[in-house]
Amino acid sequence: MTQMKAIKQCQAQIILFFGTIDDQQVVINNSLIEGLTGPGYQWIGIHESMNKALYLDSTGQTIQHYYQWSQGFIGLQNFADVNSSVYKEYAKRWSTAPYDPETSTVVRDSISPIANFAYDACFMFAHALHYMIEVLNLDPTQMENRELYLAILKNVTFVGVSGNVSVDQNGDCLASFDIVNFQHDRIVKIGSITLDGQVNYLPHVKIMYTGGTETKPLDLPMRPVIKIYRSTLIGMIGGSITCTMLCLALITFTCYFNQHPVIKASSSTFLVLMLIGVINLAISIVPRTLENYHQSSLEHY
Repeated sequence: MTQMKAIKQCQAQIILFFGTIDDQQVVINNSLIEGLTGPGYQWIGIHESMNKALYLDSTGQTIQHYYQWSQGFIGLQNFADVNSSVYKEYAKRWSTAPYDPETSTVVRDSISPIANFAYDACFMFAHALHYMIEVLNLDPTQMENRELYLAILKNVTFVGVSGNVSVDQNGDCLASFDIVNFQHDRIVKIGSITLDGQVNYLPHVKIMYTGGTETKPLDLPMRPVIKIYRSTLIGMIGGSITCTMLCLALITFTCYFNQHPVIKASSSTFLVLMLIGVINLAISIVPRTLENYHQSSLEHY
């Protein structure tokens, strides 16, 4: 709760989340209390945050406020080159591998992105071991060979299920990622991040943002919300309407008596333009008042 209050006070609108399903359920409850959900905010995380387990209870029933919070979540998942021959062979082996006594095989669509990443990681170690043992004739388990094995591991490159696999000198994987969006219980790919950090969005795919809206939130501090009560709302709108009606009456009066010496001296055109400006100001009060009233309601909720 303290963290949510700190986020609320800093007025950030785009929020990153990393954690388990249980962590996220706690975050949902606290973010709802602090009003950090809905239009104007955007939550970003990893693909595991887009999971039906997040909003289903022990009986399989949907927890409505968890469900609403998760829709529009944006995140990243490990890229997999599903059209490559390597991936097709991998998927074939996956589908024929024993799973459990009740389900003997796993369908291709059930392959987790984490499994793809783990598969490539295992083969990376295997390539390094092969080079050490078969090419250099060295035992990688010996203490004096461990640093050499690490150096070889960092220089391994091969084509895996996630494309070209390699790491930098820090051991960080140079990987591409898919940008995904949770829309109506489905993970939808909306773009990608290439190895060189270039972000590409799919132009034909619509993005749903937090709260189920298609309006892109801006990572700018939200202006302070002035709390407006219903009686104040009615009074301000009523005053705006009264002012507008009075100005219309004065415009009619000015046009009707435009030959009167006082009006002629003041310029009837100038008077009408001034009254039109007052009408515009009065009318502009209505949407701003309704907006603040709506925001006040959300804050109260």
